[in-house]
Amino acid sequence: MQYSHSKLIINLNNIKNNLNIIKKFSKTSICPVIKANAYGLGDIQIAKFLIKNKCKDFWVANITEALKIKKNISNINIFVANGLNKNEEQIFFKNKFIPVLNTYEQFKKWTNFLNKKKVFNKLAIQVDTGMCRSGMQINEIKKIYAERSIIKKFKEVTIFTHLASADEKNSKYNIIQKNRFLEIKSMFNFPNCKFSLAASGGIFLG
Repeated sequence: MQYSHSKLIINLNNIKNNLNIIKKFSKTSICPVIKANAYGLGDIQIAKFLIKNKCKDFWVANITEALKIKKNISNINIFVANGLNKNEEQIFFKNKFIPVLNTYEQFKKWTNFLNKKKVFNKLAIQVDTGMCRSGMQINEIKKIYAERSIIKKFKEVTIFTHLASADEKNSKYNIIQKNRFLEIKSMFNFPNCKFSLAASGGIFLG
């Protein structure tokens, strides 16, 4: 029996072109998502190429992926989407990984740990404005706001959400989520806070 073999060719110039297009839409920093082996394209190779094109922040799914990236690449910021699980504080701290905090419980656990260490570099908070997947609810965000003195200690705090209908330009739900996020943004109008409403798909909504 004969089998046909296929080959996937990754054109790095196309990736660079996509990056440049996104930079035209967004004048702020860009954080490429390289989880799941960069969606099968090769996380290490893609990350190294993006670093050459001035990317310094990267997003992975879990601690295993983060450790793999760090083993091969240094001097970058690695955000871990799964957040802070049980007894992971030390491994995050040792490797300077940034857990994406998806619950108030994670927020308290991580900030209490860092407070004891007297280290306040980067903090990442995900808000669920309607994706219904992961992220803090508004009642949890209000709890954090009530403790905003700890937020102000950090050099940089990234607060972000994810659009549920980013690929649907005429979806009214995008407006609903945007307005919810703007309310949260107004609460945390501090110099050290930056905000992200959408992934690449949402950027092209305008």
